[in-house]
Amino acid sequence: MMQQFVSVTEARARLKELMDIVATGKTRVVLVRESKPEFVLVRYDDVVRSEEAETKEWQERFRRALKEGRKFGRRWAKEQGIDLKKVTEEELYDLIEKTAGGR
Repeated sequence: MMQQFVSVTEARARLKELMDIVATGKTRVVLVRESKPEFVLVRYDDVVRSEEAETKEWQERFRRALKEGRKFGRRWAKEQGIDLKKVTEEELYDLIEKTAGGR
């Protein structure tokens, strides 16, 4: 995607035109203040899609981490001779605290 750099002063005068450029989906407009890029005009749909993709990726990473954690936890419990199906919630928290070094 192309980027067009525009001063904030110029953007004030050309806002509608810049919005039309951004609306094509081919260009982002970067607003520059005091020679530094500070803001970007992007289509709202692009922001929503980006946030949805980010959320989906985070959920997938969390799912994989949870799966791996369960696998590790079952293996660890088996090595310790602990039947996780019979452990109470309180005992489980005690085990976690003990394993984590009493933090």
